[in-house]
Amino acid sequence: MEENDSITNYTDRVCPNFSGKKAFVLSGAMAGQVVALMAAAGFTKADSVEDADLVVFTGGADVDPALYGQKPIAGVYPTRNRDNKEIEVFEAAKEAGVPMFGICRGSQFLHVMAGGELWQDVTGHAGPDHFIVDIQEGCRVMATSLHHQAVKPTEDINMQVVAVSEDEITSKFEDENILLHTGALNNATDSLLNLEVEAVYYPEINAFTVQGHPEVGSNEYRSWTLTKLMEYCFEEEDEDDDEETEPMTITVEEGNT
Repeated sequence: MEENDSITNYTDRVCPNFSGKKAFVLSGAMAGQVVALMAAAGFTKADSVEDADLVVFTGGADVDPALYGQKPIAGVYPTRNRDNKEIEVFEAAKEAGVPMFGICRGSQFLHVMAGGELWQDVTGHAGPDHFIVDIQEGCRVMATSLHHQAVKPTEDINMQVVAVSEDEITSKFEDENILLHTGALNNATDSLLNLEVEAVYYPEINAFTVQGHPEVGSNEYRSWTLTKLMEYCFEEEDEDDDEETEPMTITVEEGNT
């Protein structure tokens, strides 16, 4: 993104109180930390999609490119059994109208379920934390970055980009059909393809997703993520609720990122 002096740092360390709601957390990378994060925010455990107020798709192995009509390139290792199980959960949540939350691979999986495609391999994101920018609020927050696949922005599906990388981190975007090096990008179409998406809301399936890992990230990133989750997936419901709730501090210990 271009440098913008008006962008401020997100410094809050509190999140909405989700007490009274149940989360169904799928297995995957750092699932234990995800459960702890949701518990700290007030969620209790749901034993099934039907019992849940939120379904959480966690991180882990690559999403199978066959789900978006491609073959895997070198260095991509999908786990189709996991994809198949999560497709069943996704369909059940969609049918029941249960909001969904995707983290890292979960973000990529829900993007594919919404009709999108992925960059099968991107550089620069499997390591240091970096700033992302909330493009609606005009603030930046430090997010984790532990992935090599990424959401490909498209105008073909109903997706609202919530946050993007502040700086250009990726030097290569690759899938079965396209290989882009950022130094060669010079037109509006390339710029759209090049957008490094960090958070998205999908209205048609009521799903909010983040590319980073709030379960092991900074308190600020956790707070920002869960605040956005409340705004996008539960705000209308809460407006109809007569009982006011107080914000609560997230107390999960800092993880190593």
